[in-house]
Amino acid sequence: MLRSMYSGISGMKNFQTKLDVIGNNIANVNTAGFKKSRVTFKDAMNQMVAGPSSPTELRGGRNATQVGLGSTLATIDVIHSGSSMQTTGRALDLGIEGDGYFIVQQGGAQYYTRAGNFYLDDDGSLVNSEGLKVQAYNNNGVLGDVVVNVNATLPSVTTESITVQGNLAKDANIGTVFNQQIKTIDSNGNAHASTVYFKKMGDNSWGVFFNEEPKPSSVGTITSSNEEAGNISVKNPEGYKGTGSGTWTVALESDVYTISTPDGDVTVNASAVENGVLSAHGLQIDVSNVKETGSWTFEVTPPSQPEDNLTLSFDANGQIIGADALKEGIRIPVPSGVTDNMATGEDESQLLVNLDFSALTQVEGASNANVFPDGYTEGKLESFNIGASGEINGVYSNGLIEILGTIALAKFSNSSGLTKAGNNLYQASANSGVANIGVAGDGRGSLAAGSLEMSNVDLSEEFTEMITAQRGFQANTRIITTSDEILQELVNLKR
Repeated sequence: MLRSMYSGISGMKNFQTKLDVIGNNIANVNTAGFKKSRVTFKDAMNQMVAGPSSPTELRGGRNATQVGLGSTLATIDVIHSGSSMQTTGRALDLGIEGDGYFIVQQGGAQYYTRAGNFYLDDDGSLVNSEGLKVQAYNNNGVLGDVVVNVNATLPSVTTESITVQGNLAKDANIGTVFNQQIKTIDSNGNAHASTVYFKKMGDNSWGVFFNEEPKPSSVGTITSSNEEAGNISVKNPEGYKGTGSGTWTVALESDVYTISTPDGDVTVNASAVENGVLSAHGLQIDVSNVKETGSWTFEVTPPSQPEDNLTLSFDANGQIIGADALKEGIRIPVPSGVTDNMATGEDESQLLVNLDFSALTQVEGASNANVFPDGYTEGKLESFNIGASGEINGVYSNGLIEILGTIALAKFSNSSGLTKAGNNLYQASANSGVANIGVAGDGRGSLAAGSLEMSNVDLSEEFTEMITAQRGFQANTRIITTSDEILQELVNLKR
C-alpha cells in the first residue's frame, strides 16, 4: 500500500511541475520573443518481485515481474520554433525570421535574445529594455556596441573625379549636341550646378564642353566694294567646317571668283559655277545676283571647338580609344573654391578633376550618356533605418546614405541547450555549443525592421495541456485516498 501512495505522490509532484510550466507559458502569451516550454516525464525505478527465467526442455521461460515506483521529471524543454511577426512601424523594433539571436552585452557578459524592442539611450547606444547594449559590426568589421550619433555631421568632400557612362549615338548628324546637368563640390564645400555638352564633331569623334554650349558658325554683315556689282549672300551660315576666325573676301575679276579665307584661298571660274552658288569650307555663297567685277567682305566665326584634351575618338566598333578613356589632371571651367594666384600657368580657380570615359560608347541608338561626379556637401544625420541584412543606414541631409554598422546575430548548434537568464535573455551553456556570430543571412535568418516577433505560445494547446495535467493530478490524488482507505480496512481487522 505504501508503494502506491508514494507513486501517487510522485505523480502529483510531476503534474504540479507541468502546471507551473503551463502557467508560465500562459503568463507570457504576449511577451515579445518569448519561447514556450514543455515538460516530459519518465518512469522511476522498478522493484523486482521475480526475476526472468530462460526456457528449458520441460518448461517455457518467464518474464521478470516488476512493480513500478512512480514517475519522475525527464526534461523541461524550451521550444525555439519561430512565431508570427507583429508590425509596429517603429524603426527600432526588429524581428528575426530564422534561427538567429540578437547579442546584447553588459560589461563582459554576453547574452542572447529574440526580443527586438530596442531603444537609443542618451549616449546614442542601441540598448534593450534592460539597458544591455546591442552588439554590431562597425565598418572595420570589429564587433562592439552600436552607437548612433543623432548629431553627427558628415564633412563635405571636393569633387575630384567625373565618370561618364552610356552611349553617344553613332547615327547622329555631325553638329548634334547632347547635354547633361551635374553638381560639383568645390574645396569650400559649396555646390555648383553645371551643364556638360557633347557635340558630334565628326564620324567617330565628339567634343566635350563644360558650361559652354557649343555654337555653330556664324556670318557677319556682307559689305561690297562696288554697289553696281550686285550682291552676294551666304545660304548656310552655320555650315562652316573650318576652325579659322576672320575676314572672308569674295572677289570677281576676269570671270574668276577668288574666295580668300583664313583656311586658304579657293578659286572658281565663273563659267563653272553651278546654280549660282560657290562652295568653300562648307559655306555655300550665292552669287546669282552678281552683275560685274567687284569684291565683297564679311566676318566668319567658326563653330565652338572643344579644348585639345576634351575631344573623344571612337573606333569602328564604337569603343573609345585608349588614349581618350582616362584624362587625368584636367582643369574644367567650374569653380574650384580657390583663388588663382597667377603664379602658375594653370587657372587654379577652375576645378581640377580626373575624367573617366572608359564606359562610354558610340553605337547606333539613342544618346543616353550619364555624367557622375563624386563629392558631396556637408550633411547632418536626419534619420536612420535598419535593413534586412542588419545594416544600419544613416540618411544625411545631403542625400548621402552611409552604413553606420551591421547588427550581429548568433546561432547555436543546440539552441535548446541555452539557459534562460530572465528578462527575455539566454546564456550559452556547456550543451548549447559556442555562439557562431556573424551578420544576418548565412543560416542566421534575416531581420524584419518595424516588426516584433510574437510569443510562440498557443493558448488552445496550453489549455488542453492544462486539462490533462489537472486530470492527471486528480487521478494521482485518488490513488492516495484509495490506498488510505485500504490501509484503514486493514487496521479495522483487529476489531
